[in-house]
Amino acid sequence: MAELIYVDENGTELKREVKGRGRPPKGSVKQEDGNFIVHPVEEKRQVVNYIDVNEGGDVISRESKGRGRSRPDYTLMTDGEHVGHWVKVIADSVAVESA
Repeated sequence: MAELIYVDENGTELKREVKGRGRPPKGSVKQEDGNFIVHPVEEKRQVVNYIDVNEGGDVISRESKGRGRSRPDYTLMTDGEHVGHWVKVIADSVAVESA
């Protein structure tokens, strides 16, 4: 039977487990002897939001995007404070009327 060998960032072995059925864990590398070296996986998943911003840059509202196409009039930010989020700039007069 193959073994799952868990290691830390430095390569020091932490523990061993017998591999069961199915896929090996995420971040594992198969060795020539059939065992799997499992490296630590950093989960850095960003939750994408729709953000309404006034002309001054203050956040008016924030809502989770979810799956599927983006809403019209929102722009995906590639730099700045809201990188990776969909942002819509709202005129100050419109923000006051809706509040």
